[in-house]
Amino acid sequence: MTQRKFRIMIVDDERLNINVLNDILKDDYQIKVAVNGEQALKRAVSDPKPDLIILDIQMPGMGGYEVCSRLKGDPVTHDIPVIFITNLTEEEDEKKGLAMGAVDYLIKPLRPSIIQARVRTHLGLKQARESLAKRNKELERLLVLRETVEQISRHDLKGPLSGILGSTQLLLEADYLLPDHRQLLVMQERAGYKMLEMINRSLDMLKMEQGNYTLDPEPVDLLMVIHRIFGEVRYLPPRLFLDGQPVLPGDTFTIWGEELLCYSMLSNLVKNAAEASENGEPVTIRMDTGKMARVQIQNSGVVPEAIRGRFFEKYITTGKSGGTGLGTYSARLITQTLGGTIHMDSSPQQGTTITLFLPRQSLGYGAAGQDFSDEKPIFHPDQKIHESKADNSGLSILLVDDTEENRMVIHYFLQHTAHRLTMVADGMQALDCFKSGGFNLVLMDIHMPGMDGYQAVGEMRAWELEQNLPPTPILALTGSNTRDEIEKTRQAGFNLHLSKPIGKQKLLDTIEFFAPT
Repeated sequence: MTQRKFRIMIVDDERLNINVLNDILKDDYQIKVAVNGEQALKRAVSDPKPDLIILDIQMPGMGGYEVCSRLKGDPVTHDIPVIFITNLTEEEDEKKGLAMGAVDYLIKPLRPSIIQARVRTHLGLKQARESLAKRNKELERLLVLRETVEQISRHDLKGPLSGILGSTQLLLEADYLLPDHRQLLVMQERAGYKMLEMINRSLDMLKMEQGNYTLDPEPVDLLMVIHRIFGEVRYLPPRLFLDGQPVLPGDTFTIWGEELLCYSMLSNLVKNAAEASENGEPVTIRMDTGKMARVQIQNSGVVPEAIRGRFFEKYITTGKSGGTGLGTYSARLITQTLGGTIHMDSSPQQGTTITLFLPRQSLGYGAAGQDFSDEKPIFHPDQKIHESKADNSGLSILLVDDTEENRMVIHYFLQHTAHRLTMVADGMQALDCFKSGGFNLVLMDIHMPGMDGYQAVGEMRAWELEQNLPPTPILALTGSNTRDEIEKTRQAGFNLHLSKPIGKQKLLDTIEFFAPT
């Protein structure tokens, strides 16, 4: 395919100058001509528009400076490069021309080699700018697409999945289940957590790499997580030790973190260890309490010496068909995000040991060790809990969520408590209900059709000010836990940000925190 010739417009009131420039450029470019300023402005906007303009400064009527000023003031012609040609040799004249937006300034008499070189250079720069602008537009489009995918993952997928996991948790608490039914529910819960891990892992790894992941820590029983992992695979049960003694039924080993992150981290490490064990020997896991919890995962296999120093790097893998090299890498990212450390030792004599040190209490850490210890529930100095419907038996709670499954799960979480729950499906219904008065607490989803959570909380806060009422605690309950969204909920007027899926005990503990004393 033949590449089109660039179009150049020559603007000069002297025919001799036009002919000279035309002879220099006609073999390589399409030439367009204007003999005065008015004609130049008309032809600059008519199709096909020029790619570059060579403009004489001294012309009768509208001079070159004014023509250039008008070209740069019109969005249609603003980006067309302008090269001034003139007899003026003063430095101030050149400065004036360049300040008006010209890309170059050439002094007569014109030399063909200089004209050709300058035109070629500025057309190349124009092409580069246009290519960069096109790439930026494509990047903006991809950014919008990524945000859309994240929205689908965080809300459209994660919301209903929260309902599945919550209802499964409730059913497993029942004491009337047949063994087969319980087994099916455990399988359903396991599949739900796997799907949730995939959603979170696909979105959160990038945030951890960039240091933008916001941790939402709570107590996590690592023993429970380990039992769940080994319940999913056909490996031999591990040898478990707690403070040097074999683990007994009822033992717990609690650290401070996020259950899903801990699950993903240990799942990668434990499964790698089980697959690397020689002769099918079981994995040994030792847990020791202290200021920092120590977890050691041991197997009899040996990491090849060539990759020991790069064991936790991205895409490092060996001897595994279909291995991605992301398992140990993501385990390191998660450990650091939790505020801990991880290292590996391997030798033919001792096998391989992964050692993790993890916090046993809240360190106030968020994204990759950054201090977010001030991220606590927000109260105004004069804040009091509404008491018009509160009594010693519980709170009156307004739940706002457009997903029916999530509303029903929260309903069942609270059905055997003294709290009274009112449920609505969107922000407008929530606002009308809120204005009826008497709620002690509001649980609000963020992303809803119509009036979303941000708009609803803004209207609620404005109404409270109009009525001279103390602010009601309003908690954001949403699938997104990015640092930007947490800060946005604060600015909007929420007291606390809770990430979905939320477990029953965490919800009850949070409600208890806001209960009047």
